Amino acid sequence: MPYMIDAEQSMPQGGSGSAYLGDHRCFACILDKMNALLDAFNATPADRSAFVAELASRYADHGATTAPTDFLRESYHTLAKRYEGEFPFWQYKKAMNDLALELQPALRVRVRMGSNSFRNAMRIALVGTRINFAKDTTQQIMAEVDEGIRAQLAIDDGELLKSRIHNDSKIVYLADRAGEIVFDRMFIRTIPGAEVVYVVNCPYAGFSASGQDADYVSMRGCAKVLANGCEAPNTVPAVANQRFHEILDEADIIIAKGQSNLEALFSYHDPRLFALFTCRCDLVAKRFGIAVGDSVIMHQESHIAQ
Repeated sequence: MPYMIDAEQSMPQGGSGSAYLGDHRCFACILDKMNALLDAFNATPADRSAFVAELASRYADHGATTAPTDFLRESYHTLAKRYEGEFPFWQYKKAMNDLALELQPALRVRVRMGSNSFRNAMRIALVGTRINFAKDTTQQIMAEVDEGIRAQLAIDDGELLKSRIHNDSKIVYLADRAGEIVFDRMFIRTIPGAEVVYVVNCPYAGFSASGQDADYVSMRGCAKVLANGCEAPNTVPAVANQRFHEILDEADIIIAKGQSNLEALFSYHDPRLFALFTCRCDLVAKRFGIAVGDSVIMHQESHIAQ
């Protein structure tokens, strides 16, 4: 049965609050994520109240000394224990993937515009972090794509990323969500010569992209696919499997999609790390000198606010 860990196992290495991005406000964000999953379970008001009470008790006990990404992982485990054997997410994720797949012909046109398909595809992948594939219409998504291709980013290290990729480069690409995975695939197909390992998340972790999503969108046609073993909606190195660490050790470049992957890797200060994400909170905004809502392509080590 997935998700069977103790709270002590999810404690961050290093332990101090300065080692990761987060404070008490992260608990409210985690509750928002959990509420979206409770919708998928058709939870009753009483079920929701009981679950929130349990999370609040856990947070009061050890939340202040736990990295937010680790507490998020623990929250998913807590939810899974309440609904043991019930994982209704694929029906939603399939619809999210289908919406993104439907847009592929129009997206290919955007990738080929101008003379820089790498840049265009990278921008489209970045736009994927802005989109709600469960709610946004095709018109809304394409409007976001067109704006995203043209936009001047608050941080744009895309050219630096491109300059570091060579024919024999080994790239570890950390997946974010379903739907968005289609945009990732289009970007990966524009990376010439490099060997890309696409790292997917737990199939039970809500709407995050898993191996099931990778197979559904034919990701294996352009990249190797590896499950991180984290039993979480993102990649948390401290609890990832041995194969992930072997691949990571060999990598020349790490591409982290989504803010949660950035947060999980933040304390490692890895010079290989490039993050493509949309800023969702004041904490991240302040740390990197950007605004909430900004979508950025960032080499983390170049943009840590002092």
